Amino acid sequence: MQNKISLFTFFCFTLIFFCAEKSFTQDKIFKAIQSGDYEKAKEKLINQLSKKPNDPLLHYDAAWFYFQEDHKDFKLDSAWHHIIKCTQFLSKIKNKKLLKKFSSRGIREATGTLLQNNIERRAFEIAENKNTMDGWEYFIKKFPEAKKQPDALENRNALAFN
Repeated sequence: MQNKISLFTFFCFTLIFFCAEKSFTQDKIFKAIQSGDYEKAKEKLINQLSKKPNDPLLHYDAAWFYFQEDHKDFKLDSAWHHIIKCTQFLSKIKNKKLLKKFSSRGIREATGTLLQNNIERRAFEIAENKNTMDGWEYFIKKFPEAKKQPDALENRNALAFN
């Protein structure tokens, strides 16, 4: 009986530690991004995404990471990839407790969509400022689900046929 209680206690502490560690790691990633410690954030993101490739919180953090223009890993197409994954995963979750957990971090479908729109807007601005065939082709290829896709096609075609 004593062994069963000890085993149960060990299991409970392990479970609590695992849950706390996951939250702690994700909080550390978010805080590292917010503070500009991009190397630390990148290392933790890569590590965690390899372990949990379907975690919407990690994809949101990765999108936010790649959306930051003040570091060498600024990549809007990578930010786009991760925010699309995040919003797709969030839209499939029906468990209210899990949704509440994500919401407590400020991550909901609405905030995912807002970041997605900001990424798209910035990518379109860059293509618009370049206003070259290559710039528009890049936008068209890398942001296929973008709402601005018709405008990009029109701008590219205007350059091609004028």
